[in-house]
Amino acid sequence: MACVSKIGSLYEMVTKNVIVSTTNTVFGINPRAWIALPCEGLILLKIRQVVPTAGSALPVQIAVPANSTVSTVGSDTCCPVTGVNVVNPINVAVTGAAMVNGTERLLYFNKVRGVLRLMDCCVPVAAAQASEVKAGK
Repeated sequence: MACVSKIGSLYEMVTKNVIVSTTNTVFGINPRAWIALPCEGLILLKIRQVVPTAGSALPVQIAVPANSTVSTVGSDTCCPVTGVNVVNPINVAVTGAAMVNGTERLLYFNKVRGVLRLMDCCVPVAAAQASEVKAGK
């Protein structure tokens, strides 16, 4: 089983690769490190790849081992994997343009619920403007 490093109470996870499909931008991580994580917590996600131009407008996923909850750890192989959507604090999909090479992002994870939520980003400008328009009426 992989050892997952920590900074204080935050786990560290480094992206290993990025691929762009027709529907998603998918970041790869060490599957054994993912399995070694607890059921719920916070990760300092270290992004170490450039998102190709074709993936900048597509929703981001992180490839994690299938059936990798605490109760169903799965086998000791790297595959199969499944893509888990990355969302912002208001559950809107994060696009590839938000994942900048050489940056670190604070990510809440819950393996049982299949949640990967960025904790360090703001409400999109369009959503904030729509709220202001409604409040002004």
